[in-house]
Amino acid sequence: MKTYKDYIITVKLNLDLVAMQNSCYKMKSIIDENFKEKILAVEYTEDEGKLSPLTTQGFEHYNLLMYPFDGFHSLYFEIQKLFRQCNQNDETYYIRCWLNIYEKGNFVDWHDHFPPKCESWHGFFCVDCEPSVTTYQLPNISESVDVVSENNLLVISQSNGDRHRTWPWEYSDRDRITIAFDIVSAKCTGEFLNHWIPI
Repeated sequence: MKTYKDYIITVKLNLDLVAMQNSCYKMKSIIDENFKEKILAVEYTEDEGKLSPLTTQGFEHYNLLMYPFDGFHSLYFEIQKLFRQCNQNDETYYIRCWLNIYEKGNFVDWHDHFPPKCESWHGFFCVDCEPSVTTYQLPNISESVDVVSENNLLVISQSNGDRHRTWPWEYSDRDRITIAFDIVSAKCTGEFLNHWIPI
């Protein structure tokens, strides 16, 4: 386990990435078949939003953990285990999870997730994303923090005023694949209706 600035926690897992990658592409097909038209109908005020992956733009339409594909259930238990080690709050929490498949040129610009009042967490799992980084701007810390993406790395942090981004994927011979998640206390799930499941 590694900690960045007492805020971001990472742990290297040993999941079957070949099976996970196959499941991610199955999931992408489901997203394309069922949600693509709704996702593309959203109008962005900034050009950057259009450059994020379609799988990312549609995160509110599905919860990846509700699909019975190889590796997803194992990842759920690993997220649950790390979350329970990190979180000291006795609240009831729920998780939603989505897929990020970046083609060449895709990136996700600076953004946050939930306000501090929700006592929420955010993270991602690296399926196939070397070499790349996710850059964070943390509360009360002036310099940015780069988390180097390593395959089979699980990353988690509180959503407590940070912002983060990815950078344009430079490769055309393969996609960058991550699985991202939000974990939110039950008192806030009603404000952000989605396909939440307990964690």
